[in-house]
Amino acid sequence: MDDIITSVNSSSITLTESLANIPGINVAAPIIAIVLALYLALFGYTFKKVTFAIILFLLGFLAVNMFLPQAFDSMNPIIPIAVGIVIGLIFGLVGFKVEQLAIFVAVVYLAYTTLSKFVNIGQDFINFAIKGVISVILGGIAINFSKPIFITVSSIYAGSLVYVYLPQLVNMSYLVAIIVAVAVAVLGIGIQYSNNLKEDWKEFYLCLNCTLNITQQEINLKQLNI
Repeated sequence: MDDIITSVNSSSITLTESLANIPGINVAAPIIAIVLALYLALFGYTFKKVTFAIILFLLGFLAVNMFLPQAFDSMNPIIPIAVGIVIGLIFGLVGFKVEQLAIFVAVVYLAYTTLSKFVNIGQDFINFAIKGVISVILGGIAINFSKPIFITVSSIYAGSLVYVYLPQLVNMSYLVAIIVAVAVAVLGIGIQYSNNLKEDWKEFYLCLNCTLNITQQEINLKQLNI
């Protein structure tokens, strides 16, 4: 159990750390991370079913590639990739089809991974427990308040990816990377809310129209009774 906790704390099942050990993919890992960050910041909640499928695919794929080689030292490196793709596709399909489960798992994963980049508290188990409890609480809240929680968590996660991996692609100081990361997180929250504003107004209009229709029907019934 301690080995598993230590492994999760050290790698956090993050994108580039897990991809770093996969032949032929490790070079592109920072690029993949930045592309994922931009997608989440711009369109994460707008295309939420696709987003949930992507996140759960990555979760399944990366978890297999993190734990399977540790269980079998002499394993052919192609095997974890193949198994990871299969498991990832299954996870992704579940993420696309079962929205409430997907929002919970996605928020827990994004929150835990983001916290793991910046929070290191005490011993491994305490560190794991604190980050895990916070992530699970956020995931539970997201089931009933999916839009604000997911938009906020995914945008902050996108910013954290930019902070960690943009300096690997572009020559910049980490101070500049922090500024860019904060900008991505803030803009991501604003853009995602803006993208979904039309949908919110449509829901409001339909709700208002339904209420007015019910009110009118009640008035008509009262007039008939009179």
